[in-house]
Amino acid sequence: MLNDRVMRTRPLLPSLPRCGKISIPIEPSCEALAAPDWRFYSARRRTRERATGPGSGVFDMHIVGSRPSRRFFTARLLYAAIFMSVCLFVAGCGEPARPVTSGEQEALQKLAGAPPVLHTGEKIHVTVYGEPSLSGQYQVDPGGFVSLPLAGTIKAAGLTQQQLEEQLKQHFSSGYLKDPKITVGVAEFRPFYIVGEVEKPGAYPYTGGLNVLSAVAIAGGTTYRASRAQVLIQHLGENEMRAYDVATPIPILPGDIIQVPRRYF
Repeated sequence: MLNDRVMRTRPLLPSLPRCGKISIPIEPSCEALAAPDWRFYSARRRTRERATGPGSGVFDMHIVGSRPSRRFFTARLLYAAIFMSVCLFVAGCGEPARPVTSGEQEALQKLAGAPPVLHTGEKIHVTVYGEPSLSGQYQVDPGGFVSLPLAGTIKAAGLTQQQLEEQLKQHFSSGYLKDPKITVGVAEFRPFYIVGEVEKPGAYPYTGGLNVLSAVAIAGGTTYRASRAQVLIQHLGENEMRAYDVATPIPILPGDIIQVPRRYF
């Protein structure tokens, strides 16, 4: 209840329809201007009053008081400044990723086409022909080593499958097996990670021939806020994100971290 603060109002329109609610400006009467609490109405308020006169009905009256004070304009400017500061901070927070060079792009293409190098956390399948007790799946530990019966602990991280086969032949040949036949395959690669503006961010199993477009498709596609120009990738062993042009084919390697950035404009 506004009690004695309720103003007598005069509609600016000669007649008002009977249908629904509308918002119309009204002018304060002289009695209202003389009221001691007129400053109470300087802020915009809404109240329901019954208009009188021909075609009267109940309407949502928009009471506008006297000219807004200087404090009102100062508060509005302060809010606008805070809003702009937040927008600039969100748009430019953090250092921008360094664009990848053409030489780095070519090196990445060659690395994707070369035999894969073993990494920590991956599982390998070792087959020793004629020795089923020595065959099986083994995981490369965090230190980069793999432990096999008779062969002991062998450094596997950083080696290709063929290089690890040669290492195992040397270990098994030293007093245990004569001319062993050994093959090494990758049973499980390190997963790749995708974050940012995708529908289902997370870790996904790596498969050969993976590129950025297929990785995004596995993650459910991009959101409507995703950038259409570039994608950020951090390869295993690197300590920073690098910006890649989406228009070019970008191969993905085991352990890569993919970030789909957000566009603001």
